[in-house]
Amino acid sequence: MTALIHALRRDHRNHDRLLAVLERQINQSKSGAEPDYEVIQGIVDYFLTYPAKHHHPKEDLVFRRLEEAAPETATLIGDLEREHIACDAHLRAFAGAVSAALGSGVVFRETFNRAADAFVSAQREHMSKEERVFFPLVEKHLREEDLLDLDERLAAGSDPIFDDDGESRFDAIRQDLVKWGRETVTVSLSAGQH
Repeated sequence: MTALIHALRRDHRNHDRLLAVLERQINQSKSGAEPDYEVIQGIVDYFLTYPAKHHHPKEDLVFRRLEEAAPETATLIGDLEREHIACDAHLRAFAGAVSAALGSGVVFRETFNRAADAFVSAQREHMSKEERVFFPLVEKHLREEDLLDLDERLAAGSDPIFDDDGESRFDAIRQDLVKWGRETVTVSLSAGQH
């Protein structure tokens, strides 16, 4: 596996962790409790910046290279760029609901939760398809040199949450990830003692 595909898969793991944090916050909202809007806004800001500006453009370039090298194989994936646009539409709808909740405060909880669920579902389905179909086809049909060439041409783009030099505006999310990790370990240990 090349460094580029490894980095894209690492991004997916990180995105999945953020989606889990978001789901936890939305479950609080669904139960009638107030979610942590700072964490939710941070996750929205993250998805509006890093995946939209760094991760998806990399995948789009890899897909175009696959279309050039193996056009019949690329058709098995479908229109990856259109999927990225659809994921972005779900993200923007959810971002609007978050903005309304934080701004005027006028947003029905059901509307907010539905927008969150649609965003999380679209992201998870999309990442799953890339993991199951796209990445394996890329690894099978593109040469190592093709991926190395793309990797060298693409700007790295620092991940503002998961890189060591992460941005301070995402501190609440990092703290929530750490706290949730401790809670998960405690629950797992407690379950194992029965």
